[in-house]
Amino acid sequence: QNQKVSRVSKLSRMSKIVTLARLTQADLLATAAKSSTPQLVTIPVSHFCEFGRWCLNATATSYTEHQFAPGAHILPTLALRVGGNERHLSPSSFVSRVQREGSSKSGKAARPRPTSVPALVMPDGRVLTDSWAIAEEVFISGTPASACDPALKKLLDEDLAVLTRQLAYAHILKPNNYDVWSNMCQSTQGPIYSLLWYLGMGKKLTNTMVATFASDDPAAVQACSERLRDTFCSLEKWIPVQSRTKDSGQYIGGEVPSLADYALASLAAPVLFPPRYCAGKFAVYFDTLLERETDLNELTDNFRNTAVGKHAMLMMRDTGDFLVHAVGIGA
Repeated sequence: QNQKVSRVSKLSRMSKIVTLARLTQADLLATAAKSSTPQLVTIPVSHFCEFGRWCLNATATSYTEHQFAPGAHILPTLALRVGGNERHLSPSSFVSRVQREGSSKSGKAARPRPTSVPALVMPDGRVLTDSWAIAEEVFISGTPASACDPALKKLLDEDLAVLTRQLAYAHILKPNNYDVWSNMCQSTQGPIYSLLWYLGMGKKLTNTMVATFASDDPAAVQACSERLRDTFCSLEKWIPVQSRTKDSGQYIGGEVPSLADYALASLAAPVLFPPRYCAGKFAVYFDTLLERETDLNELTDNFRNTAVGKHAMLMMRDTGDFLVHAVGIGA
């Protein structure tokens, strides 16, 4: 009975938040239609957002980006995904709570979240609900550049992306790195966000993320690191031999970078810390983190020296100019 009451209470609270989002946030569907320009919603530091944004830039697709810091993205994404007559939920790239080592509780099944990013609102009224949909939209179907083996996509989306994110958060969310995390979040938002951050939102957001990713559980972090090494090994068979042995060479898609190359490089980035990741916007925070965390620095070097790491770093080096978005930034 108590669980039923609690569930009803949560649903009621969510309904109120969605109503608030609908009333206070910009109508991006109308904006896209009126401007004839796709509208991209992101958390700039997100590796999934980097994947979608990089593909848009690489294909010279015009768009306006609406960047939000963690937490500030909630109302805009709710308004877009569940605030209208149609729901726009992603069928992939889920975020689920990491099960703590030794816990008898089974982790909740991964499910679509109405606050996930990125999303791209098209002028014709369609909403591309995640980075994969964005990439598949902009790369011409049937061409080498659009190719991504289903097994590779599954490995990138369900293993690599999940594990690199978890391991990166395990370090940046440490109490002694709170200043780095705090400054990085605030760097993408205005003074109202900073005020709310210092009034308690920052601590609450951080505690929620620590709980979600089990960042304070050494055994869970170690298990993540080991699984990630196995994932890098599993991915190696897709890396062209030329890319493994030379400074430049063939890509997964052939002579030019493909959707798969952009996906791999973006989704591996949280443990590689490429200087040009997110056009270098967060490099100062990543550099500070690597200076402080000697074990993370060593781990990063080890991942960079794998075939997968080398290929991802070369992608960032050779096609990094596409990481700079020159069209326009929205709210």
